[in-house]
Amino acid sequence: EDCLYLNIFIPDGSPGIKGYAVIFWIHAGDFSNGAPTDIEPFQVVFKQKIIVVTFSYRLNIFGFLSTADGEAQGNFGLMDQSAALFWLKKNINHFGGDENKITIMGHSAGAISVGLHLMSEEWSKGGYSGAIMMSGNPITDKVVRNPRSFSDSLDAISILFGCNRRPTSMLLSCLRKVDAKTLATNIPPVEWGPVIDYGLSNTSAHFIKDYPRKIFIEGNFQKVPILMGVTDMEDILSLVDDIKDTKITYNDFLQAVDEISKHDLKTSVENDENCTNSQIITDAITYIYPPQNEGVDILKKFVEFHTDRMYVAPLFLMADILSKDNEVFAYLFSVRPQSKLLDLPKWVGVPKFFDQIFIWGVPYMNNSNILNEWTSSDKKISDVIMTMWANFAKSANPIISNVYVKWNSFRAENNSILIVNQNFNSELGNNMFSVRFWNNYYPNLV
Repeated sequence: EDCLYLNIFIPDGSPGIKGYAVIFWIHAGDFSNGAPTDIEPFQVVFKQKIIVVTFSYRLNIFGFLSTADGEAQGNFGLMDQSAALFWLKKNINHFGGDENKITIMGHSAGAISVGLHLMSEEWSKGGYSGAIMMSGNPITDKVVRNPRSFSDSLDAISILFGCNRRPTSMLLSCLRKVDAKTLATNIPPVEWGPVIDYGLSNTSAHFIKDYPRKIFIEGNFQKVPILMGVTDMEDILSLVDDIKDTKITYNDFLQAVDEISKHDLKTSVENDENCTNSQIITDAITYIYPPQNEGVDILKKFVEFHTDRMYVAPLFLMADILSKDNEVFAYLFSVRPQSKLLDLPKWVGVPKFFDQIFIWGVPYMNNSNILNEWTSSDKKISDVIMTMWANFAKSANPIISNVYVKWNSFRAENNSILIVNQNFNSELGNNMFSVRFWNNYYPNLV
């Protein structure tokens, strides 16, 4: 398949002696879909005078198939990202860019990719000067998997396409003869993604040596400035089938929590002793997140529970680890556009991707179908966000110029993060009890 292309967006005017700072954008899509065209960087490039580079990388079975051996070690999509990054570092000066000011930036799976580049040894070292991770974190559970976990999927694929399962060289030779579109549209639903490929190949360097949490805790990562954060209700639109349904009961809440705790036990337990912990876990979670009333209050508590578990706690853990060696700026995005993009109830916070509206200057885009609905407040917030992100790319300090925002860098002793709302308050982490529960207590339970 012919899919590996770069798009380089360059501002008008003179780049100066050293050249423009560069943002290297890694798109989202769960490593299975998405495209560089998912965002339009024109407003950031025009207003902030920086270069933005978007690019394609192999996805799904084409980018992340692993046979757990040297025939297909996996992580080919990540290797594509690295190839694009070093091509950029070598050639960006021809486009007016500064090869010493390249910030790798991504959202969701793109942010996870950024984190994996931070800990990659031979593939990414020296290719960038800073990193921005939005709504994604490599130390979140099950982001990186053991390649042998795909064994059943390979069995199913070999049967589906009439290929020999072993040796794996014959399986791959057979699959390569299948039309790419046929392969992409007919494979079983498999969540292909990053794997630990250490020791799988004698001819190619590994990309991921071990589980990210272990690697980061041991301090084996690139020491560069970091900007990272999440929205306050990341998965609300996929988590709740009908956000207008306020008939949810406390028993519904308990059932959902119990199912999640049993799933965590099933996937992490090493012996049968912890299998009795299910009720203990449910009791602990409901103690931390006690709904006061049925209906909306329970919905909010369930979303809070999920967001803390999957996003906020990993954010604080990652920021704590990185801040020992790096300047880290952490944020929680809590402001929604005033324009009615979706008919969302007032209690709903900021869903996943809604922060991207401000980061890419969507309120200023002339081709928007809701152009007339963007308010001056939406534009003002977008201006501040674009300026801070561009400042970080230029100087590693998001508030160095043209903004009047106090944003303290993260330190373990203060847990300070920027609350991105109408007032842009830099506050202490106000939910540290639940963060400590997920990062310190919960892993011991499961």
